[in-house]
Amino acid sequence: KLWAGSEDSLYVYDGIGWQGFSLMPFFNKYQLYNNEIRAIHKVPGGALYLGLGDWVSSRRGCNLVAFDGIDTWEGIVPNALAMNKIYRLALDKDGSIWVSTANFGVGKMTTSGIWMNYNHTTPGGDNLSTRFINNGLLVDRDGTKWISGINGPIDELHDSFDLDYDNDVWLHHDKGSGGGDHMA
Repeated sequence: KLWAGSEDSLYVYDGIGWQGFSLMPFFNKYQLYNNEIRAIHKVPGGALYLGLGDWVSSRRGCNLVAFDGIDTWEGIVPNALAMNKIYRLALDKDGSIWVSTANFGVGKMTTSGIWMNYNHTTPGGDNLSTRFINNGLLVDRDGTKWISGINGPIDELHDSFDLDYDNDVWLHHDKGSGGGDHMA
């Protein structure tokens, strides 16, 4: 299946035709006016996570949405990620959902619903090079997180798949440094 989003609808193409799901009832319930789908990530089992953002401003709210792919919507407020317009989503090796925001860092929601955030107000947040406009977020097959902003270095995070900021390992790759391929 191919999933796509717009300002107020989610669409799925099953190889034969398109089906649409209106998000307006959800938006009205949580007062998410002017929101649009900015990121879609499918997780094992067929459920989706949607990252929302208001194209006019950035405000706190249910900007992470879990959708079972059929008819159940759940709004999730990312903890401590103020003004959390979501730009990117990624699924970690341990099943955690990572979000990058336009205005206030990155964070992960564990499979048990616990949030860990990386911004200037949380432990470990000072290691994030670009706290604003985190356009790039990728989790590779080894579970390494790659985070980038518009003009800053690319951050490489090894978070040990746990809830401890103290054992996180950060590497920063400046533009033109060869990326993070670790090849000689």
